[in-house]
Amino acid sequence: MKRISLLVGLFSLAFVFIFLSCEKNAKDPDKPMFLIDANNLANQTDGFYSEVSQVTVEKNIENKQHKLQLTISNSHIKPQIVKIYLEEKDWKGIELVSGQYEILFLKYALIINNPLTGQKHEFIINCQPLAETLAKLPKNYLAASAINTIGISISGQHSALRDQPGLVPGGCSTSGGTGTVSCSNACCSISCGTGYYATCANTCTCTKK
Repeated sequence: MKRISLLVGLFSLAFVFIFLSCEKNAKDPDKPMFLIDANNLANQTDGFYSEVSQVTVEKNIENKQHKLQLTISNSHIKPQIVKIYLEEKDWKGIELVSGQYEILFLKYALIINNPLTGQKHEFIINCQPLAETLAKLPKNYLAASAINTIGISISGQHSALRDQPGLVPGGCSTSGGTGTVSCSNACCSISCGTGYYATCANTCTCTKK
């Protein structure tokens, strides 16, 4: 009887040890949680992907528009600037600090992922071409809580590697205008949500119709 009780006790201890080990592994900060198939999805949607980069985050107002600005730097690409234009109520509610993030830009959607915590910030540009982008993604790849933006702009050519020309200093051609959802030139590119039109020059902006 004592032997049976001892065996039961040992099995119980072993179970607790295994359970705690599994829980520790699930929360192990050394096992980052990266986005699934991100590089391939970026290529399919004419976007870009940066696995782990230093991202400097700034919140400010530009030309009376509330903006979240991300400066992305890593060893492979020249620093890129992503500007996310938001409604004031959404802009005020965003709590994103500078740090190491995984960035997936999908032309009409943007995912900022912290691989160590799995915490994501997701943004979408609510316009007609968004449906085409979503159709290329796995089911539920973007959360239903993704924040609607006025527009997202990328400064410079996001394909520019460290050994290639990066941002153009000025004098970029003008494009876009009334009725245009997106535009681009050698300085920047932008896509805008419903109710806004895109304009590209030395900077790229969304203007309310």
